[in-house]
Amino acid sequence: MRKKIGVLAQYLNTRHDIREFIEHLGQKHEVVIYVRKNDVSFTTGLASHVEVRMIEAQVYKNVWNNILLLLYRVFGVLPKSKHNYFITEYFKLNNAKLSRFVRIKESLLLNLSMWVPRWISYDSFLKKLNYRSDTHISDIDEFLCFTQIYDDLFFAHLLDSGKKVTVYVYSWDHPCKMKTFSKRVNEYLVWNAGLKEDLISLQSIDARQISILGSTQLTYIYDFLKGQERPSYYAFDYLYFACATGYPKLVRQEVSIIVQTAQYLAKNYPDLKLVVRTYPFFGAEDSYAPLMTLANVIIDDYKSRFKSPQDALLIIQDKLVKMSHAKGVIHFGTTFGLEASYFNAPVILADVVNQYKELHQFVHQYQNDKYLNLKYKNIPKDWTSYEQSIAGVIANHADMKLYNETVASTTVLYSLNDLVERV
Repeated sequence: MRKKIGVLAQYLNTRHDIREFIEHLGQKHEVVIYVRKNDVSFTTGLASHVEVRMIEAQVYKNVWNNILLLLYRVFGVLPKSKHNYFITEYFKLNNAKLSRFVRIKESLLLNLSMWVPRWISYDSFLKKLNYRSDTHISDIDEFLCFTQIYDDLFFAHLLDSGKKVTVYVYSWDHPCKMKTFSKRVNEYLVWNAGLKEDLISLQSIDARQISILGSTQLTYIYDFLKGQERPSYYAFDYLYFACATGYPKLVRQEVSIIVQTAQYLAKNYPDLKLVVRTYPFFGAEDSYAPLMTLANVIIDDYKSRFKSPQDALLIIQDKLVKMSHAKGVIHFGTTFGLEASYFNAPVILADVVNQYKELHQFVHQYQNDKYLNLKYKNIPKDWTSYEQSIAGVIANHADMKLYNETVASTTVLYSLNDLVERV
């Protein structure tokens, strides 16, 4: 049955899979994208069959809303995995382009929220917001939203409208790091059974409201594995090392471990290269300067070869080609490491971070410890074990691949068309 579906989408300007999912959905149903006026440019290039409407719900200059927003930021109920929430918020704060005054104010609010009682639920916050209901939604049959919720005021309008509201939990780490999960949503769609458990235990969502759909992010791996094998980008054997953060202090700690890794390889495997993929959302490339002087380190050149977001699909495909031909993949706990588990190259989660407090906290986030930090040789806890893991990968030991199979088994791969049919 063809429906008219309103979509409140996050990440339209940065996530190619969301754009493609919306376009595929528009081939089966009528789709209307709702965006704020300032974000209309994010819809450029969407297929012509996708309608775009402006959101008229915003009244952020309303004094009551400003007070309520301030109170919610400080006293808002957090997921039970609050450690992840604060890591994410500090990360966003340190990467935002803010004036000195605003940065100080935001830091004070965030620090204050760590110590005060948290008693305002997301639903209580939404119910008390004053919003304009001018936005045309009467012709929409149901709504599909993506985490993180794009616009709280319009979302409150949708929940009050009585229409069906479905929320797709876009990423595997959203249940443990976000506080915008409403119990008034009709249905949540998640990647797998583990994420369903997370919504129940961390966000107190009723199990009857949660359905398993699959991952839009992983559809590119499905397509890649179904297609023809592509030649390697490099003419030499290599390990692929993925940087995980865009926070300067953490980047310096990452670089220190990568330098030591390169030195070990130079001594023991002189013909092997270490290809380092710098973090995509971190622009201070000079932070990686210590790597530039190492003869066996190759900096992945995807940032110079492609323009983001124009070449978003090419960037994804380039990454998958390099994963598929690597002797092994090393990371500190990221979606990159999860993606790599679907390929033959054994994955190492480098938990050799005890001497780095901040990086240790990053590696031991909730989702990493639950889904990636498993009892395999691929998770070294000290430098000796780390070197042994690398040696096992290079020797292509079969037991190093068991970890990949276990991680990959948590989420079944689908094509985008399959996911649209399953919604």
